[in-house]
Amino acid sequence: MAAVHPQPPQESLPPGWECRYDPRTGRHYFLNHVEHITTWEDPRLRPSTLQQVSTFIYTQTKEIT
Repeated sequence: MAAVHPQPPQESLPPGWECRYDPRTGRHYFLNHVEHITTWEDPRLRPSTLQQVSTFIYTQTKEIT
């Protein structure tokens, strides 16, 4: 009989990401094939680094002008 485990969230992951299930912990984890990292944190729930950098640059530019 095949193992049954919860389905991962259905929303699309950012490019390069994959969601897998860890039967040892009973949790889903996320792999980034571009940066070669894994994390328990869903990448869809945090702003991307690009968004953070863009916001910082915009804020700094606005303060200068």
